[in-house]
Amino acid sequence: MNDLSMNLPNKLITDSIAEAICEIRFETHEISEIVVGKLAAVDTWQDYEHTRLPVSDIPTQIRLQDSDFKHQPLMQLNNIEKNRSVRIGTHVLAYNNVGEYAGWEQYYLEIRNVINILFKTFPKLEITRLGIRYINALNEKSHYISSLNDLEIKVNVGNQELTKNINLNYKKLLGDNFEALVRLSTPSFLKGVNIDMNLLVDLDVYSKDVESLQDKEKVISWIETAHQKEKEEFFSLFRPETLEKIVEE
Repeated sequence: MNDLSMNLPNKLITDSIAEAICEIRFETHEISEIVVGKLAAVDTWQDYEHTRLPVSDIPTQIRLQDSDFKHQPLMQLNNIEKNRSVRIGTHVLAYNNVGEYAGWEQYYLEIRNVINILFKTFPKLEITRLGIRYINALNEKSHYISSLNDLEIKVNVGNQELTKNINLNYKKLLGDNFEALVRLSTPSFLKGVNIDMNLLVDLDVYSKDVESLQDKEKVISWIETAHQKEKEEFFSLFRPETLEKIVEE
């Protein structure tokens, strides 16, 4: 892949970000219903529209015994503009930038505020996982990407190279405490997605070890570094000649 660690582009001329998500998983000594209630009652989000999510219909004891359900949000709070959402569960808090991206400087300030709220609400919480995820929709007109073949990735089955109708998932270690789950999907594998794209690039960078991430400032620092690593991984997917056409100078 393209190594850009020393000369990382700032951003694309035409942004490809469909959604950005910062997710924090945690444990507390509070009763699970109280956790959701306290976070939903935060003053910052009182003007947000509250929506119960389907997982909330599953009995608590069943949810808590299944690791997949345990970390699923039960409630979603949307701002008036519908471009920010807060997803709250008994063991998870996620903050999403939906649609037009605010830019990292603004989004990072908002993430810091969310982290401050979480630690203030539950001073004795235990972090179990941190993650920052970017979902990018690439198309031919704006990004010169018509298929997987236009990226610095090749997938072969036998002697045949696969470029269309593909759903590729792989993990990659990005550092001592950073691992990425990369998902590359063509529209044929995406149901109900109404976005102009030829390829979806879903990059989720998450923590491997949380023992050293139990302090608020260390959580904030990890998020900042994870964003940088996610950005490096994203731009490394492109061929150098393509980057010259699509990034801001």
